[in-house]
Amino acid sequence: MKKGFTLVEMIVIVCIIAVLSLLSAPSIIETIRSGNKQVCLDNQKAILSEYYAKSPYTDNKETLFKQIINEYGEICPNGTIIDITAPGHLNCPLHGSASN
Repeated sequence: MKKGFTLVEMIVIVCIIAVLSLLSAPSIIETIRSGNKQVCLDNQKAILSEYYAKSPYTDNKETLFKQIINEYGEICPNGTIIDITAPGHLNCPLHGSASN
């Protein structure tokens, strides 16, 4: 009696794994998108918190806001350019705004 798997058994196992991967892919992709949105909104909130903490101590609030954003680096993990509608108001075209 031989030990091991036959070619047919191996193909069946690979097919089962492929089907399971295809079934779980949409939920994994949705989890990644949800995580990216939350990171973007949290980064916006962090920038706004720093802005509101420092703004009472400066006269030029627009320059302060741009400086904080430049120091922070990438805000949106998807690389989307964040719109600055006014000092203290950020908007990501992909994920929305945390300015509220």
